[in-house]
Amino acid sequence: MNMSTDFEKQRLADFLAWQWFPRGIGFWIWFTSTVYTWKIQDVYLDRAATIGLGIGIATWAIAKLATWILGSEIIDINLWQYGCGCVVRTIAIEIFQYLAIALICISAAISQELTLSGAALFFVIGSINWLLFSIKNV
Repeated sequence: MNMSTDFEKQRLADFLAWQWFPRGIGFWIWFTSTVYTWKIQDVYLDRAATIGLGIGIATWAIAKLATWILGSEIIDINLWQYGCGCVVRTIAIEIFQYLAIALICISAAISQELTLSGAALFFVIGSINWLLFSIKNV
């Protein structure tokens, strides 16, 4: 009976990670494109974040469509157990997303694009925004 319970818990965790994957991949694409545009292409942070937002939303829409097409049966295939599932579960971990918001705030304060109080305010607003966006997962 205990193995059955553990299996069901793992299956539920896999299912939830697959359902949260589009939001997670959209966030990480926003984050990487924002940092790339801001630091590598030398664009101001507000414009870089706007560009990243557009790319992130497009990525979210494509990933959401893919999850609808593939369905939840994907968590039952061998590819999920040997690689794909680990990546999806890692992308869906929300604490990393809050750390990414903090990283942008710290970097903006260090580069003096934001004051320290502005970076702290940006972190609070960004964290609350992300919390409200992902509250349905709680």
